[in-house]
Amino acid sequence: FKVTEYSFTEVAEQDEIDLTGSIAELRDIDKQKVSTRFMSYAIRANDTFKIWWDSLVLIIAIYNSFTIPLELSFNEYRTLFDQYYYSELNVFCTLVFVLDIFLQMNTTYYDSDGEEIYTKKKIIFNYMKGMLVIDILSSIPIDSGPWKIINILKVVRVFKLPGIINKMNVDEESKSVLRMGFLVFELVICLHLIGCFWNMIVSSNDYWVPPLDFVWCGRYPHIYRFYGEDLHYRYFVHYYNAVLFLGGNEMGPRTNQEI
Repeated sequence: FKVTEYSFTEVAEQDEIDLTGSIAELRDIDKQKVSTRFMSYAIRANDTFKIWWDSLVLIIAIYNSFTIPLELSFNEYRTLFDQYYYSELNVFCTLVFVLDIFLQMNTTYYDSDGEEIYTKKKIIFNYMKGMLVIDILSSIPIDSGPWKIINILKVVRVFKLPGIINKMNVDEESKSVLRMGFLVFELVICLHLIGCFWNMIVSSNDYWVPPLDFVWCGRYPHIYRFYGEDLHYRYFVHYYNAVLFLGGNEMGPRTNQEI
C-alpha cells in the first residue's frame, strides 16, 4: 500500500513538472511568434532598401552642408537659391528627414557582440542614446528668425557615410579608398563652415581686412574694396582665409567680436 501511494505521488509530481515545462515551452513559442511578427515589419540593418535609403539621406545632407552655411552667412545666396526652387527642395528634404526618423526606429542594429537586435524597445532606446535628438531638431522646418541656426544640424547627417561604406558589398581596398575620400570631404566641409562662420562675424561691421589687403591698411578707400566685390569672390576669400586659419596664420581681427 505504501509503495502504491508513493507511486501515485511520484506520478503526480512528474505530471506537474511536465505541465510546467509545457507552459514554459508555450511561452517560448509565443515569444518566438512575437519576435517573428516584428521581424516581418522590421528593416534589417544590411537590407538593400536601407542602404539605398541611407544613400538618399546622405546626398541630401551633402547638399545641405553646402547650401545652409551659405544661406545663413550670405543673405545674397538665399536670393540666388530661390531662383532654383530652393524652398521646394527644403520641403522635400524635411519630409525625407522626418520619414527617416520613423525608419530608424524600426531598423535593427548590431550590438557590441555582433548580434543583430530585433527587440523594438532596444532599438528605440539605442536610437535615443544616439542621433534621435539631433535628427528631431534638424527636421524642424525653420525658415526664418534667430532659431534658423538650428538648420546647421542637418550637416551632422553627413557622418552616416562611414556606416554606408562599411555595408557596401565591395572589397576592403575599395572601402579604404572611399574612407580616404570621406576624410578629404570632411576637410572641405570644415573649411566651408569656417569660412561662412567668419563671414557672419565680420559682416556685422565691415571693418575686417582680408590678408591680401593688409598692404592697404589705413589707405581709404582701398581698405573697403573687399565688401564691394562680387558675392562669389567674397566667399572664396573667406574660404582661403579658412585655410590660413587652420594653418595658424594671422586672421587680422579688428574688433573685439572678431578677436
